[in-house]
Parts: sequence; C-alpha cells; structure tokens
Amino acid sequence: MENRKEGVGIDLFGDFDKLVLNYLKVENTDGYWEEVVAACSGFKKQYPGKLGEEMLLKWLDILEIKGKVLRECEGKVLKEKKLAILPERYERMLSDSYEMLDKMRQDPMLKKVYSDVNFHQIISEIESYRDDLQKVEMLFGNR
Repeated sequence: MENRKEGVGIDLFGDFDKLVLNYLKVENTDGYWEEVVAACSGFKKQYPGKLGEEMLLKWLDILEIKGKVLRECEGKVLKEKKLAILPERYERMLSDSYEMLDKMRQDPMLKKVYSDVNFHQIISEIESYRDDLQKVEMLFGNR
C-alpha cells in the first residue's frame, strides 16, 4: 500500500521506528550526535517527502530537549558530588530563604543586615534545580 500524495511506501513508518529505536538512549557525545545526523540524512534521502521530513524534525526536537536536560543534569550531578549536598539540604535552604524574606519584610533592621544576600536568586536557583531533577526523573525514570 502506498501513499501516492507523498510518494512514500508503508516502509517509511517501519524504517522510522528502527531509526528511533537505534538512538533511543541519548548520549552526551559528539559521536552520538554525528551518528544521529548521518542517520537522519540517510532517512531523508530515502524518504524525501514532507511526511518523512516532519517526522524527523519532531523527533530531532525531542532528542535535542533530552540532550539539553542530560547536559545540564550531568553538570549539576558533578557539582553535587563535589559539594556532597543532599537534596534535603536544598529543601531546607529553600524554606529558610522564604522564611528570611518574610522576616525581612517585617523587620527593617534585618533587611539592612542581609542587604547583600539575594534570597530571590537563591530561591530561583534551587527551584530551577528541583525542576531539572523532575525532568530527569520523567525522561529517564528513577534509577
């Protein structure tokens, strides 16, 4: 059975499935990404229609997102191992920062004492870290 409008056979879906399965585990290496680009080039030559192109573009978007999350998390994991800070400590720091902001609103003297500490920045960084951990768990599961 063939889709005459696109000029593409049903093999497109089977070949696309094989392509995706070959590169399912995203790696943070140049070799991995070079292989992905070469495989996509080959697929595009074999299926030059719009359908094949759209499928590739959507899949590459997903790979790119996974790759970015992986790179960010690898960097944070390395930092965490160096600092030996547990996630519970981050939760405590987040709670303490919110509490201090609330106290500073009520007490002008505390505001002067802690004027050089950017609690909003601390909160933002910790919440960003928590979001990254949640993304990793969604993408790669708990290991």
